[in-house]
Amino acid sequence: MRSVNVDSIQVSSLWRNSTTSPHGSGRGIDIVAATRDGVTVRFNNTPAYANQYDQNTEFIEEVYTAFYNDPRVSQVLNPSRMLSRDPNNYYDEPNIWNQPKQQNVNSKFYRLMIAHNNHLHITIWRQ
Repeated sequence: MRSVNVDSIQVSSLWRNSTTSPHGSGRGIDIVAATRDGVTVRFNNTPAYANQYDQNTEFIEEVYTAFYNDPRVSQVLNPSRMLSRDPNNYYDEPNIWNQPKQQNVNSKFYRLMIAHNNHLHITIWRQ
């Protein structure tokens, strides 16, 4: 597993209701920003942040890829890519939240894309 160096990360959410959330018991982590060498990137590709997102794509992809390649992580979702390794719900697709819904895209999955247009979400495998 290849790691990525960061000075800090900003987490917006850890806790989930283990009864109703598919992430259960705090296994879902929402990351909104990472900082390295004085440069902060926001995992946010909404119109207000799109220019900043485009300028820092390399760093954003480096962080995403580190989680993507981590065998402890079952799900990695961000504004540009969505991965689930769950054998009952596998997908590895681009996040097309900012495009009109295509007919072949399930409405529930499209809502999942929209919900992850402004942060990096990871889910840790259940032990």
